[in-house]
Amino acid sequence: MKKLVLSSMVLLLFSFSIIIFQMSCKKSASAQSSNSTVTTVAFIKVVGGNAFTSQIWIGTSTGGSITQVPIPSTYVITSVENIVTNGIVLFSAQHGTSPVYTDLFSCKIDGSNITQLTTEPSTTTQIYF
Repeated sequence: MKKLVLSSMVLLLFSFSIIIFQMSCKKSASAQSSNSTVTTVAFIKVVGGNAFTSQIWIGTSTGGSITQVPIPSTYVITSVENIVTNGIVLFSAQHGTSPVYTDLFSCKIDGSNITQLTTEPSTTTQIYF
């Protein structure tokens, strides 16, 4: 009988020690779910008339309003990266008069801070995204 009581006490203490250990090691992890699946996209819109003009427009993947990125008319836009990252648009454009060069540019969504990314002068460069 004495051994039975002693073994019950040992099992009880062992159970309490496991519970205390589990409580002290408990980790809580909370995942941050992103319900935002809206993507900002850029695209080229060709405006007709006597002289065709390419314009860059910005919109969202869910639809709604679109806005034009005001690029000066000295740049003839040939292609645009369709994903806008950190408010920056990548596009290729022809510029210059004679000869005409094609280079890669970046700008902010509002059309400011136009930066030429490629500097190798070439009249035969073609840039594809």
